[in-house]
Amino acid sequence: MMQNGDTSELKGGSEQSLPQTNERNRVDEMLQELPLPYRTIFDSMDVGAFIVDTDFRLVLINAVLRQWNEKFGIETDVIGRGLFEIFPFLSDRVRDDYHRVFETGKTLTTEESLEFENSELHCEVRKIPIIEEKRVTGVVTLLRDITEYRLAEDALRKSKERFRALTESTSDWIWEVDVNAVYTYASPKVRDLLGYEPEEIIGKTPFDLMPPEEAERIRAEFEAIAKERRPFERLENQNVHETGRLVWLETSGEPILDQRGELLGYRGIDRDITERKLMEETLERAHQGLERRVEERTAELTAANIQLQQEIAERKRTEQLLQTLNAAALGMERAGTPEQIFSIVGEEFKKVGFTCIVWVTDESQSRLSIEYQSHDSGLVEAVEELMGITARELSVPIDTVEFYRRIVREKETVFCDNVEDITTQIFPGPKRESAREMVGMLNIPKSIDAPLIVDNKVIGTLAVQSEHLSEDDIPTVTAFAHQLAGAWRKAKLVQELKRGLNELRLTQDQLLQAQKMEAIGTLAGGVAHDFNNLLSVIQGYCDLAMMKIGSANPLNGELEQIRATAEHAAKLTRQLLLFSRKQPMEATPLRINRTVEEFLKMLERSLGEDIAIRTDLDPAVWTVRADAGKIEQVIMNLAVNARDAMPGGGTFTIKTENVVLGEADCAGIPGARPGRFVCMSVEDEGVGMDEDVLQRIFEPFYSTKERGIGLGLSVAYGVVEQHGGWMNVHSEPGQGTTFRVYLPAFSLKPVEEAREAESRESLEGRGERILLVEDEERLCDLAAKALRRNGYVVFTARNAKETLDIFEEEGRDFHLIFTDIILPDITGLQLVDQLLGRNPELRVLLSSGYAERKVQRSVVRARGFRFLQKPYGLLELFRAVRGAVEGTSISP
Repeated sequence: MMQNGDTSELKGGSEQSLPQTNERNRVDEMLQELPLPYRTIFDSMDVGAFIVDTDFRLVLINAVLRQWNEKFGIETDVIGRGLFEIFPFLSDRVRDDYHRVFETGKTLTTEESLEFENSELHCEVRKIPIIEEKRVTGVVTLLRDITEYRLAEDALRKSKERFRALTESTSDWIWEVDVNAVYTYASPKVRDLLGYEPEEIIGKTPFDLMPPEEAERIRAEFEAIAKERRPFERLENQNVHETGRLVWLETSGEPILDQRGELLGYRGIDRDITERKLMEETLERAHQGLERRVEERTAELTAANIQLQQEIAERKRTEQLLQTLNAAALGMERAGTPEQIFSIVGEEFKKVGFTCIVWVTDESQSRLSIEYQSHDSGLVEAVEELMGITARELSVPIDTVEFYRRIVREKETVFCDNVEDITTQIFPGPKRESAREMVGMLNIPKSIDAPLIVDNKVIGTLAVQSEHLSEDDIPTVTAFAHQLAGAWRKAKLVQELKRGLNELRLTQDQLLQAQKMEAIGTLAGGVAHDFNNLLSVIQGYCDLAMMKIGSANPLNGELEQIRATAEHAAKLTRQLLLFSRKQPMEATPLRINRTVEEFLKMLERSLGEDIAIRTDLDPAVWTVRADAGKIEQVIMNLAVNARDAMPGGGTFTIKTENVVLGEADCAGIPGARPGRFVCMSVEDEGVGMDEDVLQRIFEPFYSTKERGIGLGLSVAYGVVEQHGGWMNVHSEPGQGTTFRVYLPAFSLKPVEEAREAESRESLEGRGERILLVEDEERLCDLAAKALRRNGYVVFTARNAKETLDIFEEEGRDFHLIFTDIILPDITGLQLVDQLLGRNPELRVLLSSGYAERKVQRSVVRARGFRFLQKPYGLLELFRAVRGAVEGTSISP
């Protein structure tokens, strides 16, 4: 902020008009008059925050924004300088947003994405007007970092895009139908299979794409399958292409069920098997032709019995090979992985005395290596020992061996009746003889090698080996190689699809877990709100009873116990809100000794019977300004660390004392500064720590425990820093550990003494008229009764409508509106705005048991309204009402 009201430098040295200067002076004066605690609160907010005046000068920024400036290389000494000078990358739309807030006086919330040299920051930005005498004199800007949330959204989007890309790249048509068999999704592959665009399929049924007789047959089968809600596989069916030709499809699907097990539809894939069906017909015709030829020759060459027997043997061998290949093809369809496919093929070949080898090409298609071989494992080991190389290590250069060049480059199926010759080409020189010996050991005199082709690209070769092979078997082996290539490709795509689905499910599970934790926090906040209302009623009626019977009555002690129990319950509520991470920091004057003493029972249960707790509390310890719940959290985290350091038991000591530090005392202590402080020491007799551990002890996620997450000490350190203090540690291996927590002294006398002079008479009313708005009936009745006894005239309402009616009926003649922030119809802040519009002199007191986000405490503070946190006792109620009616400054 500029000093002594000098603003002449803000616009290039030009002289400012008197109204503008006065307006900025009012902002400066308001910020100067703002109590130090609220400046501290502003500075300790966990979001970036700054304030600009009507000339867009920065008049105040908090610690978070300064840290961001340092992180992204932006100036930090910015007070008094122009917003768009410090942040020149801000768009014109941002300037327009500020103009809108100044013109309308309404809060504006937007999202901004800021790009820096090595990172990107996504923020939720709230621009809140500062209104003085019905004029906007400045804007408070709050920036909440939502980068991680946006990155999570982006990760989910990319995961979905990967899934979509996978479905669109598969060679099969992926579809979904509803319970009536109407298509709700069709992948682009339908265009290749049936000639239709995916959007043309949506709304049709599979039966609409079939010949009438086929549609009737398949519809009956599908209805039976859907009735039992069971999956189905390899359902062959005829479909009509857009051009009118018939296409054979093989369909597999699985049911889509809801959480109750009700059928929603089916999801599945269609594969074009037209070529296979044509091949089967071709093979069948070939088979029929073979039989016809045999019959003809039998009739013509009855005398040539030997030749006839040879032809019969040839036919049987061919049939045996066909049966083997058909069995292998059926087995491939049942297999789920490439490994299973190769294993099934190899086993089928072994049944008829055949062996096979599957070779794969490398990415550059320059070499072949063995992916699978069906030879006996003992023979393979012997050959590997002979050749000095394992089968997996064998690599064949394609272009240097003519046999393999024809297969891969020319996509030709090649018959070889001298495997030994090919093998010696692979192993020239000294290993030539070993290669010949290897062929003899494996007994592979003949081989048919066919290319494995996918999308017109050779991905490998299939070598079928047997002494019974001939060139006549080339078409059969070629056809089977096409089937094998398709099945192999399909299995690999299914594996990739499953992997993509698993990634998608993992992302969904993470998102669901985040939503669950958010729901738990919301539930905890709601429970705390209702519980705070009940505790206010209990405490209030205890106070009324104690005032009525007097301190000498024997019942006074029992009522004191009830009230003390209610106060303990209020602390439990605060712990609940801490668990849900919705408890705002409520810094109040606090006696550390009392906090420690009241927390001892919980510590005893947490540390266990084998650890003794010793206290050394200075009775004259000074008062600090702190949040009791967060200080309890620091003590608990340090206590748990001490317990883990003493697995065999020991003594845990808590000590408090007053400390005055000078410049020399602070030298070499990180975070230390001169002044008066309350020091709380926590000491254990545990295993201690070495220097390496001490250097990292406060780092987030650093832990020496097997199951630790490394957040306890870092959270404790952050809480202490949030209170304007610091923490240090001293430890040696085997000598235990001592943590010292330093908190700034707020007052040099206890809290009780500071308020001793406040009398009950000074809080009594003088007939002021109060309009009390509270939807909790019992709490409303209690507060009204107590305030009336204390000298006020009280009118009550349950909601905003009743409030406005009473306000008008009573001629707007009220001194104070005392309202809950959360009302059934509108918020308390909205109700206050309506009432102030009708009576600007009306004083305001707000109350709630909800946490920070729900009650908008930052807005309440910014507007200068008093706030009374539930649960409250009668003395707190009388003090808050008296201060609000008199319009005194808000107490810290």
